[in-house]
Amino acid sequence: MDKSKIIVCRCEDVTLEDVERCIEAGMTSADEIKRYLKCTMGTCQGRGCFSIIDALLAKKAKDGRKPSSIRPPLIPLDIKYLPEDE
Repeated sequence: MDKSKIIVCRCEDVTLEDVERCIEAGMTSADEIKRYLKCTMGTCQGRGCFSIIDALLAKKAKDGRKPSSIRPPLIPLDIKYLPEDE
């Protein structure tokens, strides 16, 4: 199986190979990987890829880490609903 053809994040076109390379480089959280690869920052806001990335991190972790229980928003929030600064 070619890991460079397995897409983990469809919004940002991130592959399994990209994520595993980050983990091997020492990244230990989904937030670090997000900053480097921009996965979970696309249109779906991580609903499609966060659980995959988190499971890969838990699988590769040497400290017995378990997957997170973070829940992304059900629907993206339109900026017009945010309060304006005064």
